Amino acid sequence: MKIRERIRTTKEKLKKEKGITLIALVITIIVLLILAGVTINLTLKDGGIYKKAQIAVQNYANAQEKELSELEQFDTEVDNIINNVTRKIASKEELKKLAEEVKAGKTFEGEAVVLQSDIDLEGESWTPIGNETTPFMRNI
Repeated sequence: MKIRERIRTTKEKLKKEKGITLIALVITIIVLLILAGVTINLTLKDGGIYKKAQIAVQNYANAQEKELSELEQFDTEVDNIINNVTRKIASKEELKKLAEEVKAGKTFEGEAVVLQSDIDLEGESWTPIGNETTPFMRNI
């Protein structure tokens, strides 16, 4: 009798374990479906990871292009300074002359403009150098 009772007890345990295993499987599947839904939503939605990655690639390309442009401009300015293609401004009169040349259409592109000392414009009527139609293409 002990053997039959043991067999019956073992069968009951197996039924209970299979039931628990089946419930665990269903819960695992539900959790996986929820995680899959959240992942798909984050990845493909309007502001999703894929879209943000595309924006990051474009921003990187723009920054790289801007940096190359600035480096080329810097290189040109250094070459101009080395080759003495430099406009030196030391007085109020020289600054006014520079403003008149820009107003007349000269952009000074490719030249370095260096301010050699502070210039006092107190009491002077002064308009900034350059505008949209006649731009001043340098930094002083």
